[in-house]
Amino acid sequence: MKKATIALAIFLPLISIAQSFVLTPYGLRNKLDTSKSFVVIDSLKLTTNQLYTKSLNFIKETSKNSESSIKLQIDNEYIGFMGYQSAISSATMSFLGKQTYNISVRYEANFKFRDGKIRFEIVSFRLPIMTDQYGNESYASLIEPKGSVGWKNFNVWDKNLVLNNEKIKTDIETFFNKKVLELKKYLTDADW
Repeated sequence: MKKATIALAIFLPLISIAQSFVLTPYGLRNKLDTSKSFVVIDSLKLTTNQLYTKSLNFIKETSKNSESSIKLQIDNEYIGFMGYQSAISSATMSFLGKQTYNISVRYEANFKFRDGKIRFEIVSFRLPIMTDQYGNESYASLIEPKGSVGWKNFNVWDKNLVLNNEKIKTDIETFFNKKVLELKKYLTDADW
């Protein structure tokens, strides 16, 4: 009985979220309905105004530079923002010797608010690997680009849409699903 209670306490937050992101060759999609590019966080018992205010505070508290990360606000309806996280994954390249590179994520997202629910959408994201001395960035790709030489380990899918790097795929999903869980926890924590 004690083990069942502990297991329930661990997995209940994951079950209650119900919606999560899954990475496809064409971007992040709703795992329950891949025709949708967003997840809905609901049953929060908060007004639209409370959801909006708390979501805005969440962005400000979790962003490194919150002033420049918020791109557009429409009171109680919409927040568009950008985010960045370094080293969410890594891959090894064996082109001129074996070398491991960290993969970061730079993303644009938005929250839309209605009837005690938040629609959370990752509009776009890029996966910077490294920056050269001139400021040019190299990126990991979801699908192997034509003419790709040496960077195959940084493509999630090959050009035939066969999964090439499960680790990067899982790490991207984990990062964004953790954001969903963090937001839900932030919204449901009682103010002190």
